Amino acid sequence: MAQVLPSACCHHPQNIYHTPYIEEHFDEIVKESIAVSEKVCKLYDGIVADDRKGVYKFTGDINSTWLYPVYNVFAASSPSKHFYEIYRFISESVKHYITEIVGYYPTCQIWIQAWINVHTHENLLKRHTHKFPFHGYLSIDPKDSTTFFYYNSTGTPSPGKDFRIQNAPGKLYIGPGHQFHEVLCDKVDDYRITLAFNLITSDDSDFNYNMIDGSSFIPLL
Repeated sequence: MAQVLPSACCHHPQNIYHTPYIEEHFDEIVKESIAVSEKVCKLYDGIVADDRKGVYKFTGDINSTWLYPVYNVFAASSPSKHFYEIYRFISESVKHYITEIVGYYPTCQIWIQAWINVHTHENLLKRHTHKFPFHGYLSIDPKDSTTFFYYNSTGTPSPGKDFRIQNAPGKLYIGPGHQFHEVLCDKVDDYRITLAFNLITSDDSDFNYNMIDGSSFIPLL
């Protein structure tokens, strides 16, 4: 089921979807998410993945977020039946969002760059934005957190126009990639877990194939 959110400064609307599957298989999905994050961190230890972070070194603290340019979580989690179902849910939701909400042609091609966030309280994501046209995240074990979205394109507060999403297991957000946002959470005892992704489509006004990083983007639809 979709829930349309208010329009922001960006050209595209935001939308909320939900699946009960995460709660129904919560413990197993949390366990697999942590295992996938650790697997990815070990596999890509010592590489330059994100220029802002320099050489990525795995020191035992799993943080697969900053390896997002070099892997795709749906490849790393294969052949998990749970991530298969998550992939199917995200695919269906993205298809609805891109065609029914954004209004792109049903025949447009869509690629997804997807990664797993397994964060302690110390490395919760601060205010940031994404360089791709669309961004989304699925809450797996979000703790008692909200994601704060800035209406203003500069990432500065706009009282009455900024908005928050109260995160919950199974809640999926999709919206414009260039909108500033950050995670707000008072306390995380172990890990806050989400699955995040960027989208590009053949109908984007600035689309070109050079936007596709072959090591992290895969065809979605």
